[in-house]
Amino acid sequence: MQNNILRFIRNHAKIMYILSSIYNFFCLNRISGLHKSRIMFKGTFLKKTKIINRGKNNIILIEEGSRLSDCTIRILGDNNIILINNDCDLKFLDIWCENGSEIKIGNNTHITGYTHLAATEGKRIEIGAQCLFSSEIIVRTGDSHSILNEKKERINCSKDVVIGNHVWVGQRAIILKAARVGDDCIVGAASVLTGNEYASNTVIVGQPGKVVKCDVNWNHLLL
Repeated sequence: MQNNILRFIRNHAKIMYILSSIYNFFCLNRISGLHKSRIMFKGTFLKKTKIINRGKNNIILIEEGSRLSDCTIRILGDNNIILINNDCDLKFLDIWCENGSEIKIGNNTHITGYTHLAATEGKRIEIGAQCLFSSEIIVRTGDSHSILNEKKERINCSKDVVIGNHVWVGQRAIILKAARVGDDCIVGAASVLTGNEYASNTVIVGQPGKVVKCDVNWNHLLL
């Protein structure tokens, strides 16, 4: 019954816009720093969500049908982009985006517990469609502090993180700069991925993450 009601609302845009406006008004959301930036979330459902903008020319776009609960979005600096596509279900998501960086989440992605996404130094985090994240997950493009060589040159610059479509990320996984995860992958619990490209349809586990199985896929349902 509940799924039928949600499907009906999703398929009738005018009803969804009205209900989402009412829902967002009463659900203890806090939004600050709207001036000099674009923040758009028409047709989305926000509950106990904070959006904090500290800059200009930033874009936050949360598309229709997405649901955010107990989430925090922080933007520092200018020219940042955060895009959450249609029909995402995100719980306890903590986003940090600064200084011309980008964070994009594909449609129908589910985050079920605390997850921290941090994009810094003009780099991007891209998460594909139909992904499933467990809880206590960290995804970062950089280290937030400098590591120097003997010539006092910095050697740990920020790098993009790309996670493909339909990727399942287990509890306490950490995905760090320059990691690229292909479509239909499974990232094992407590794994650490950094600096490598992982082929599609693989199982990745360990610290550091290594491919332990190929030619696999996964399903939301327990078949």
